[in-house]
Amino acid sequence: MLPAGVVTRELQVGPAFDLVTGAPYAIRVLVSPSRKIRYNGVPLIPTLHTYRFAPEVTGLLPLPATDQQGYEDASGNEIVLAPGENSHTYNIRVFYLLNSAVVKALPEQRIALPYGDGTPIPLTSLVSAPSTPNEPPVLIPDAWSQALADALEAAEEAAASAAAAQTAAENVPALVDGTLDEWMEEHQLPDTITGFNILGWPQFIILESGADASSVPDGSFIVRLPVGWTP
Repeated sequence: MLPAGVVTRELQVGPAFDLVTGAPYAIRVLVSPSRKIRYNGVPLIPTLHTYRFAPEVTGLLPLPATDQQGYEDASGNEIVLAPGENSHTYNIRVFYLLNSAVVKALPEQRIALPYGDGTPIPLTSLVSAPSTPNEPPVLIPDAWSQALADALEAAEEAAASAAAAQTAAENVPALVDGTLDEWMEEHQLPDTITGFNILGWPQFIILESGADASSVPDGSFIVRLPVGWTP
């Protein structure tokens, strides 16, 4: 029986089936906290607790969230948690049974169970978090997986932007040509002009990219070619 007022989050296991025969497995889960802990003076959960689920049943384990305030250690000292911290973890062993006999046992897992959005967490969605040397890793909800996916998406978007910039750079000559064509259309120039200075049309001077323009007459329209182009 859990202490009154404690906030729980459900850990989901099963259903499970034999991959060859399709026979459904019963499931047994052993849970123990990493430390003796109390909530508002009441012991949290026993040193070891067993959950049993029949074949073809989705098992839900309501375990106290590990990131809530109100916990005390075995001596009654308040455990103050900063955001993102957990007061304890759970050691979990999962066994699959067929006709009351254990046919498969999963390695023990060490799990932190923050409340998050409060939805049930499939045991298979937990991912490994960094741990101290010589200790087994701590598993946490798949919110970390989403964070990694968001980071990957951001990296992919940055790569796409870089690729677009490179494509634009490679097409500078085409962009220059297109801009000049648009200017010509907007100003309704004739297709062929033999004397640029008649009727008030400006004189067009075509220069290489690094050519000196100091001698170009005032009022002329200078067109500089991209690097490597010659008039």
